[in-house]
Amino acid sequence: MLRRVQGYNLDMVQPQVPHNLAHLLVGSEGTLAWFRRLKLKLARLPAHKVLGVAHFPTFHRAMELTQQIVRLDPDAVELVDRTMIGLAREHAEFRPVVEQYFLGRPDAILLVEFAGDDRAEQLGKLDRLVELLADLGLPDAVVKVTDGRAQRDIWEVRKAGLNIMMSMKGDGKPVSFIEDCAVPLEHLAEYTQRLDEVFARHGTRGTWYAHASVGTLHVRPVLDMRRDGARQMRAIAEEACAMVKQYKGAFSGEHGDGLVRSEWIEPILGERLTHALGEIKDLLDPHNRFNPGKIVRPSRMDDRSLFRYPPGYATARSIPRSTGPTGAASAVRWRCATTTVIAASSMRARCAPPTARRATRFIPRAGAPTRCGSRSPGGSGPERSRPKPCTKRWTCASAARGASASAPPGSTWRASDRSAASALQVAREAAAREARRLSAPVCAVGFEGGTARQSP
Repeated sequence: MLRRVQGYNLDMVQPQVPHNLAHLLVGSEGTLAWFRRLKLKLARLPAHKVLGVAHFPTFHRAMELTQQIVRLDPDAVELVDRTMIGLAREHAEFRPVVEQYFLGRPDAILLVEFAGDDRAEQLGKLDRLVELLADLGLPDAVVKVTDGRAQRDIWEVRKAGLNIMMSMKGDGKPVSFIEDCAVPLEHLAEYTQRLDEVFARHGTRGTWYAHASVGTLHVRPVLDMRRDGARQMRAIAEEACAMVKQYKGAFSGEHGDGLVRSEWIEPILGERLTHALGEIKDLLDPHNRFNPGKIVRPSRMDDRSLFRYPPGYATARSIPRSTGPTGAASAVRWRCATTTVIAASSMRARCAPPTARRATRFIPRAGAPTRCGSRSPGGSGPERSRPKPCTKRWTCASAARGASASAPPGSTWRASDRSAASALQVAREAAAREARRLSAPVCAVGFEGGTARQSP
């Protein structure tokens, strides 16, 4: 296996052969020691590079032929799947590159790079790539790119792979927990096909990209971690681990173990080697001070207390109730441009105080207009974020200074930068009063520090 970083590098420090103990520390994720100085071995950049953009009608075919392509000795063979191609087309930054070099609607693309000091040699390898795919039933499947600027533009699409994937619309997002698995190339096509079937059984799909040439594909199942994603994650990981073990691969190919993959060291390496990892940890870190809970004696990957959305998390609708000038009930949804705290949600002056250093803007998502007057740093007067009359009378101001005081319902709040804690307390108290009075949902708004006092 060319990519494997699971556990510690025990095979690099065998007593029978000369070894360097630094190899044991590399990849230990801060669990064994800390480094005062590092000495790196650098490699000179090649003088010439050429790129072949190879198109495939099916994802499985791309994975099947990867082991044929690596025999041409490329420097890189990187996968871009249909999902990434589609999302890249939606980005104005990447659309011109995709339209020019990604022809038609391929199910997968392999970016095959050849690099070296002899340009003619690299061009010859690129020609052999074209011939190889033609002999395998894919004529005209390769777009040859020899211009350096064009190559950089194409690689930018691949390098932005994670950001492009995370731009996916909807509650489900690609989640990383089996994205680092690596299997030998001869099993890559079968492994990816079976893993796609696992995703389908659990009602989801995966996004694929990255290092096809070494059997390490970054696959991320699309899960909604605020709802049923944790259960799906556990089930998918168990099946993926069993497959990786069957193909004699590595559950951690290059990204390391950490919280999410340390649990799977023992199923892959076995009890004896896992015990050896613990002995090394106890020898070098007897007090368990260095990054505990990783690699050795780890927590479960789906320990909900470690999630961004912990147990008990619930999504609350922030819709304040109010009565307009005509007496008709109405509702407005608000979002804030800064961090969030809880504040009151009735019709008059319920804007949490912004800091004097950074004005807060409250923007209606839908419904009635508003006028949020907040004094900018160094400004001479309030700046209106909306010029229309304010039927809800929400007002923000950040210019005044003075002692903090509890602002009763219906008053206008002003803020100074003297005490963020006082302002937060005032906002919470007012929110509680108004929520009880109106029996309405509490509205989440935001501010950065400052105290609140009653406006004259």
